[in-house]
Amino acid sequence: MKHLALTMFLVAAAAIPALAADEDAAPTPAMMEQVVMSEKLIAIGKERKDAILILAAIRLRSSLDGAAPAAADSLTSSEDAFAAAMDAAADDEALQEIVKDVEASGSRRMPICARNGFCY
Repeated sequence: MKHLALTMFLVAAAAIPALAADEDAAPTPAMMEQVVMSEKLIAIGKERKDAILILAAIRLRSSLDGAAPAAADSLTSSEDAFAAAMDAAADDEALQEIVKDVEASGSRRMPICARNGFCY
């Protein structure tokens, strides 16, 4: 049941369209809300030892297409977020593999498409 919920969550998170933003453009209020939300998810995920919440924060942050607010130095880095997710998944080998896969997929830019036509 836990893995089914995880799969459903990751599919739903992947369905969120990426926001289009110019690199020179200032972050919009909506983008700032998403950055704040991602920081809150990371904090809650660390507190509860819940890798899924941390992965959701990473996904939310990645949908901003690199646009970051001016206070980017105070934000949790991607490396720290993945380390926290691995720490939270310490008791679940399957979840550790998912965290590793998500981290590795950040370096590839090609979508992964399922047989049903859904791509993430």
